[in-house]
Amino acid sequence: MDIERQLILAGDEIILIFTGLLVCFLGYLIWIKQKLGLLAGYKERFIKDKKGLSSFMGKWLFTIGIITILIPLGIRIFNQHVWWLYASIILIAAIRIYIRMPYYLRKK
Repeated sequence: MDIERQLILAGDEIILIFTGLLVCFLGYLIWIKQKLGLLAGYKERFIKDKKGLSSFMGKWLFTIGIITILIPLGIRIFNQHVWWLYASIILIAAIRIYIRMPYYLRKK
């Protein structure tokens, strides 16, 4: 592999690791510190279980952040095929969040 390609890969790895750390930090703030205002569209009057919502969303964000941090390692081991696995995990997480969200909302 030539030096130019290695530099591009190193830059990509730094971006993925930084992004993963940022998502982990957001997950920590939502899960542990219960900063639900960081969630898009959060309105306190519509939530019946703030602690459950913060735990659920924070854990998922933290997990996605860890997986994002591990992507560069996966690329080095499994080549580019790791992106399919990553996309599948993100899709599963999105579906799980969509299905589970009504449990934390108040009935109108």
